Amino acid sequence: MHAQTGHIFPAHAHAPETEVLHSAHAAPAEPPLTWTWVAVMLVSTVLGGWIIQTIIEQETAQAWRGGLSLAALLEQARPQGTLADARGAWSKWTWPNEHTAHLPANASSIVVPATLLATASWAGGILLAAAFFWWGTLNPDDVKRQFAPLHNLLVNKWWFDELYDAIFVQPTMVISRMISGVDKRWIDGFLDWTARACVWFSRVWDMIADRTLVDGFVNVFAGWMYSLGVSLHAIQTGRIRQYVMFIVIGAVAIFTLIVFFWSPSLAAR
Repeated sequence: MHAQTGHIFPAHAHAPETEVLHSAHAAPAEPPLTWTWVAVMLVSTVLGGWIIQTIIEQETAQAWRGGLSLAALLEQARPQGTLADARGAWSKWTWPNEHTAHLPANASSIVVPATLLATASWAGGILLAAAFFWWGTLNPDDVKRQFAPLHNLLVNKWWFDELYDAIFVQPTMVISRMISGVDKRWIDGFLDWTARACVWFSRVWDMIADRTLVDGFVNVFAGWMYSLGVSLHAIQTGRIRQYVMFIVIGAVAIFTLIVFFWSPSLAAR
């Protein structure tokens, strides 16, 4: 027994295929849409489209509404390049464009067979589904066993996802890994080496220029000034008689310099 989200489910080794294909939900007992709803939608679509198209075509006499007709809207939505005839790349066949294909000379050989083929496809699909699930004339399990390769091909969606992965996804991943390797090894490696070189140069330059020259000179000069300041402490004795004596000695020295080295010619200048 397995408990999940408050419900108890019976244990099973393999989920039935119908549950796997329908997201593990049982098929409803009755279809969600009845024939009444289908008929109502079909009638509404046909009548609504016919009424709207009639009103639009009646208004196309005005120049500014000329592009609102159904034909004009379809032409505006036409993909580019679809008006030219298509030629086969591996064969000599030529598929005429839509306007040429609807000409009376080409309609019987192009439009009519294509229409009949499309009609036979959807009609055959409806009849085959009715034979399987409505009338019960065919057993789905027997058909699945008899046409196992075709059944696997359709169930796996023609292995289109695997083919797309092998052709586009995996080569893209290989190329992406190669480009990522070049990016990590060479581009990021070069940038990382440049960053490390810049860090090393900054440390060496800081050691030589900043700490040795700039900081060294400033520290030496600061040491000299500090030593000078300490040596000048001896002069500051705090005794007034010594300060007066220094002033007198200084005045005498200045007077001596003026007397012996000062010249009147210098004063005249």
